[in-house]
Amino acid sequence: MVKNGEVFTTAIAKCQLPSITCTTVIELINRENLTLHEQKISPSECHTADEVWTTGTMGEITPIVMIDSCVIGNGEVGPVTKRVLAAYKDLIEESGVTIPVNLDG
Repeated sequence: MVKNGEVFTTAIAKCQLPSITCTTVIELINRENLTLHEQKISPSECHTADEVWTTGTMGEITPIVMIDSCVIGNGEVGPVTKRVLAAYKDLIEESGVTIPVNLDG
């Protein structure tokens, strides 16, 4: 989540399934010189955040504009989220890494 331009996340070491995507996003946040706090976050803190996103392998970075009928920020993707999304997209384009998909099951 983002509050007053600073990024807050649950400590990656405490995640049950820490992901490569999450680790990459944290590295990008640091590279973008954004302030990052790793700490426990309560649901009520997310309700009052300026911006919220989730990070995961399938969804990569997914902006969240509403939680439990509560509008987050102004209800639109915020500037910090857009900045991190752009940095992630640039990284993917620069790396040229593709993820193989097995369509045969």
